[in-house]
Parts: sequence; C-alpha cells; structure tokens
Amino acid sequence: MNVSNQALIQLIEKERSAIRNAQHFYQKLEAQNSILQIKIHSNDTGLLADIYVDIKYLISYYIKASEERQYGYDEVNMAKILTYVDLLSLEQKVKSLNFLFRLLALNGFETEKDICKDALAKANCALFIREPSPMNVLKLIYLKTTSSLLSILATLLISFTVYFSVLLPNNYEVFQVFEIAYMPFSENFYLNHFTNTLLSVFQLADDFKVKPTNLWGTFLLILGKTAFLVIVVNILIKEISSKIKL
Repeated sequence: MNVSNQALIQLIEKERSAIRNAQHFYQKLEAQNSILQIKIHSNDTGLLADIYVDIKYLISYYIKASEERQYGYDEVNMAKILTYVDLLSLEQKVKSLNFLFRLLALNGFETEKDICKDALAKANCALFIREPSPMNVLKLIYLKTTSSLLSILATLLISFTVYFSVLLPNNYEVFQVFEIAYMPFSENFYLNHFTNTLLSVFQLADDFKVKPTNLWGTFLLILGKTAFLVIVVNILIKEISSKIKL
C-alpha cells in the first residue's frame, strides 16, 4: 500500500468517525458524501469495490435527514442520489433503486418516488435487454408498454386494432374462422364492424356474437378473451389509474 492510499484511508476513517459521533442525520449524510467523493476521485479499484454499500448508507441518511427537516435537508435531492447510483453496475443499480424506492414510499415522498420509479424502470429495461431470457423479454414488454400514459394508450390502440383486424371478415378461407352476427349501427360495413367491436370491448353490444367455426378459431377466441382480461383489465387499467393518481 502506497503513501497516497494510506492517506486516503485515513481520510475515510476520519469521516466514518464523524458518522459515529454525529448527533444528527444531516451530519452523517455530509460525512458519507465525503467518503464517496474521496473514493470516486481516488480512481482506486480497491476503494471503489464497496461503493455500493456506501451509496446505500447515503440513501438511508438522506431520507432520515429529510425527516429531521433541519439545515436545508427538508427535501431529497434525487439528482445527486441518481448521479451516485449511475456509477454502479446494472445489477447493483437495480438493487439500490429498489432500496431507495421502498424508503421513499415508506416515508411518503410521493414526487421523489415517481422519479425513482422511472429510473428503476429504465435500469430494469437495460438489464433485461442485456440478459434476454424468455421471462425477461416478457418483463421488458410490460415495462415498455406501461412506462407512461402515452405508451399505455398506444398499447390499448394497438390491442384494439389487432382485435378489429382478427374479427374482420375476408375472402381467404384459411382466415375464415368466425361466424359473426352484427348489431345494425351503420350501412357502411367497416363502420358497422368498428362500432360493434368497439362496443363489445366495453360489453355494450349484447347482440354482437362471435362464434368460432373450427379449432383455430376457438383458440384465438380464448386467447383474445384471456389477453383482454389479463392485459387490459388487470394491468393497463391499473397502470392508467396510477399514472393519473386515481
């Protein structure tokens, strides 16, 4: 160990002593922030090895200092915390953000919690892209389709377009898998088809009947109804409610 490293370790130990002797959490936070700054600017791999633990301490002290409402620490500086978190590996980044999210939710920091949730979603997406297992692909699709109100509405529009197209009669025998009874809303076939399918989504077209004519049609109908219940009702509606704070 060279002299420079010994000096850095002494500085770190001095700050750790300040943490142990601190009477307030804002004092612990300032000392912990100093430890991180020393390690980051040292560029020493040995000192940086446990930076994940240091960042978790920083997060914990930040939340508790904000609760004390003393000396300008009445808000959580998310920009500073996320800057530190960005220094971590993807796995550690996700763990740190999960830890931060739990503390923010537990202590009622709603605005900061939403910022953290967005950062966590982006980190998870990056992790799932790097490790594309079947389960991670499904998780990635879920995160991408529910990341914002706009993406949720786009997902609903795409889902309805698929539903509209699958039920649309055509002249190709291989695709003729349903017998459909329409309610008369318009003389224009496509407009009437659109109206019937749209109302059926909201269970408002009792006389609109879709009957499968073969096994493939039965499979598509079951798959469509299951997808509607799971994706639209249980997931997307829940996400819309959370996005607009219902």
